[in-house]
Amino acid sequence: MTLRLAYLIEDTAIAGGTRVAVAHADALTARGHEVVLVTKGGPLTWRQTRARWRHVRDFAEMDAAAFDFVVGT
Repeated sequence: MTLRLAYLIEDTAIAGGTRVAVAHADALTARGHEVVLVTKGGPLTWRQTRARWRHVRDFAEMDAAAFDFVVGT
C-alpha cells in the first residue's frame, strides 16, 4: 500500500529538524511512498532529496485531505 505523506517545514535553512524530516522523506520515498515536503522557505541548497517539494506562502494553501498523513515539524 502506497501512502501519501506531507511534511510541513517552516524553513529550509540547515537545522536538525529539517535534516530529520528530509531524511524521513527520502527513506519513505525509497520504500515507494509519495512524500511531499511543504515549506514556506526557499529552495533546499545544502542537501539533495528524492522527495517532491511544494513551496507555499501559508500552510493553509495546502489541501491536507489529499494526504494520508501530514506531519508538522
